[in-house]
Amino acid sequence: MKGTIRKRGNTWSYIVDLPPVNGKRKQKQKGGFRTKKECETALQTIIYQITNGLIDIDNNIPTTSNNACGTNTNQNKHTYKTDKPLKMLSDIIDEFIEYNKKRIKYTTFRNYYTLLEIIRTINKPIHQVTDKDIIKAIKTNAISPLADISMWTYLLRAKIFFNYVVKKGYIDKSPLFNINIDYNSNQLSVAKSLSIKKSILEQNEIKTLYKYFDDNNNSHYIRQFGIIFKLLLETGMRIGECLALEWQDIDFDEQSITVYKTINYISAKHKSYNLTSPKTKSSNRVIFFNDNIKQELIIQREFIDSLKVSKNYWNKHDFVFTCISRQCKQFGFPINDCSFREFLKEICQKLKIKRISPHKLRHTNTSMLCELGVPLEVISKQLGHSNTVITSTVYLHASNTIKQKIAEGFNVLYN
Repeated sequence: MKGTIRKRGNTWSYIVDLPPVNGKRKQKQKGGFRTKKECETALQTIIYQITNGLIDIDNNIPTTSNNACGTNTNQNKHTYKTDKPLKMLSDIIDEFIEYNKKRIKYTTFRNYYTLLEIIRTINKPIHQVTDKDIIKAIKTNAISPLADISMWTYLLRAKIFFNYVVKKGYIDKSPLFNINIDYNSNQLSVAKSLSIKKSILEQNEIKTLYKYFDDNNNSHYIRQFGIIFKLLLETGMRIGECLALEWQDIDFDEQSITVYKTINYISAKHKSYNLTSPKTKSSNRVIFFNDNIKQELIIQREFIDSLKVSKNYWNKHDFVFTCISRQCKQFGFPINDCSFREFLKEICQKLKIKRISPHKLRHTNTSMLCELGVPLEVISKQLGHSNTVITSTVYLHASNTIKQKIAEGFNVLYN
């Protein structure tokens, strides 16, 4: 069955070619749609309804056949309700985004947005989307080959989205209903551990990076990023928590930092950001820093104070780490985490070290604490994890490393 659309004046209309009656051509048409996209969606809907016997062509009402009750004759596909208009996948994605953009934290929303823009490339009505379409879209549109843990993460978010679609009544069953994702499964734990193992910095790589920061200490730009790097590595803070720090959050006498907020950059171009509560309730915590970090923070504060005197404008928040480049027109604004990520990428290439991210520094911190013999419960509180299950994935890798060293220690008996 075929159909066409056309514009008539300021509105759009569609024409559907129906099965001929007594050898005579028969068509169904409808107009008055405000946009081309709206008309295309209506056309797809009517073709599907007619093809599957869901509508009486002459009276334009649902039929009383089995299919009209939402039973799909193809048992390999999910089934659909008839009390809601059939929609394009992209339209429901727009609806989901609009519904959630102010209901969930910005970072969580951003992660979902990335996934939704990937599956938006499946240019189909919602009732035609299959699990194969979703997996193919994720693999095709990924920036780089995905590890198992990344694919599972994408699929978990996709399942949450399609559960929303089912709840709204657009379909009766999610296309991913046969895919089980258990974040506590042994298979996923092993995949996580292998992924984390590759991301943890070796001791010689850490020394190389520290030497680079020390050698370039005269550069305000490098020194500031160096302090951020060391704080993330030595305290296990999240990048958003670190960049949200204000001077009032730091107690130099106790050498402690109170973590109770994180920062979300909404628009780097227009310097738009907001401060929110951290990821979980357990993320509210106090962490401590050593004498070396204390000295570097004192130098940073002196530098920031000197900038305040020389600049006409300063941001209302007294951030520890601020925009200080010559191109920056609004001094005192927080550093964008994308700038720090790009900095890490550049120095890793320059020093010929494997590529790292802020979160990999957090993994490295966990691994180092494990190897020092710090109890799992203490590490979990230091990181702000809600439970020890999350921490145990990294702990598993680190404890295996310790066991290997113990085994290697007995080699001396053979020499």
